[in-house]
Amino acid sequence: MPDSFFTIQTLITLPGVALASAMCTQFLKGIVDKIYKTKTEYLAVFIAEILMILVSHFTTGLNSSIVFLDIINGVLVGYASIKLWETFNQDGK
Repeated sequence: MPDSFFTIQTLITLPGVALASAMCTQFLKGIVDKIYKTKTEYLAVFIAEILMILVSHFTTGLNSSIVFLDIINGVLVGYASIKLWETFNQDGK
């Protein structure tokens, strides 16, 4: 049985960081929407970018090629996390 819900091994994978991004987005969506009135898609991509860069920093370190790939993967993970949340939260449809 795992000791924690998210480990660094989980966050290394794209599905793991997509799930973490979806959960963080839904948690912060109400707070950020009251302050900045931004779209949820932008928030999800921003959170995914931050998570991708932090995971890379703590696992392999950062250089220009890793940051470039993290930016591309962050966009993909952000939109995947939005679709992931929409799939699981269909409200009986």
